[in-house]
Amino acid sequence: DDISILRFGRTIAESIAVVQSEKDHLLEWARNNAVDFDTEKSEVIQFPGRRREEAVGAHVNGTLIEPAENIRWLGVYLDPRLNFKHHVIMWKLEGQKTIGEWSKAGVDSNHKILN
Repeated sequence: DDISILRFGRTIAESIAVVQSEKDHLLEWARNNAVDFDTEKSEVIQFPGRRREEAVGAHVNGTLIEPAENIRWLGVYLDPRLNFKHHVIMWKLEGQKTIGEWSKAGVDSNHKILN
């Protein structure tokens, strides 16, 4: 039920123009086939590489979707520089949460029951 549009270009402006065109075709298809997309769930992220370019948003159903600092896609947190810092932070927090739950349940980090 999720759709991703991935496009490459020499510049962010070039790639966002292609994405906008494809998105327009997709929304036209959706209207013709009684399909509705939730604009609230739409996300935009751009990977500029070594170039220092200003991020550009995309319009979906008349709403400007600003580029995100990071997004979660298939369980991986992606950021514009693809350095995965946010991914590491999120999974570290998840691990800490799990260890806290084990402690409350009386289990140590080696899965032994504490008395």
